Amino acid sequence: MFDGSLRTEVDRVTKPLGKSLARIGVTADLLTLLGVVFSLIAGVLIVSGHLLLGVVAVVLAGVPDLLDGPVAKALHATSKRGAFIDSFSDRVSDFILFGSLAWYYIDRRDSTMALVSFACYGMASFISYQRAKAELLGFNAKGGLMERAERVLMLAIGLAIASLLPYVLIFILLASAVTVVQRFLKVWSQASKQIDKSKRTKRTYSSRRSRVRRDSVTSRTSRGGGLKARPYKSRVLARRSSEGLIKRFRDTYKA
Repeated sequence: MFDGSLRTEVDRVTKPLGKSLARIGVTADLLTLLGVVFSLIAGVLIVSGHLLLGVVAVVLAGVPDLLDGPVAKALHATSKRGAFIDSFSDRVSDFILFGSLAWYYIDRRDSTMALVSFACYGMASFISYQRAKAELLGFNAKGGLMERAERVLMLAIGLAIASLLPYVLIFILLASAVTVVQRFLKVWSQASKQIDKSKRTKRTYSSRRSRVRRDSVTSRTSRGGGLKARPYKSRVLARRSSEGLIKRFRDTYKA
């Protein structure tokens, strides 16, 4: 959602901050590294049961993720390497956060919520893979109900109110499943339109070839005194026919 319909509003806030950080020498790679470090700190706090402190660490881990892109643009340092590092670090952070929650529930012998935590990470991986594969194939898979920014926000709310944490995780799981379906249908629609366009192009090309071939056959038949020749629609065929008539006239004259 934040990466889709609300992206313009988010960029309006983060762009000036990115320029300010770039002026003082902060780089996008440094922010990406800080995000992973704060995720590790959040994971340790969650496993140890300090959920309120974990909220602070989760928020601190999310802030660099919002700012590394604007900083890279301000420094004119956007690159495929940076995009790869950013995407990979996001997957590492997701694994740390949801893995630490699973560990937290395993310590408390709550196997159901531990499984839900692992399932949340699995759905997050599906969402990320869909976008990566779609962009590799030339499609757009952005958007959906539960993207990474929404997951981090909901997770922070759940950690802040421990009694709601199980319900928040279940909501993240269900909303992530909806997002997987949304992105699948979006890419399916784009791919289907591309296939239909390709089929129409092939039919048009085949129809033109058939028409040219039909005109050529009619021309040959008319020379033998059979059918009446149709008007030529191809300049190439007309030129070839004229050359044939001239050649026959010359052969007749020589004889």
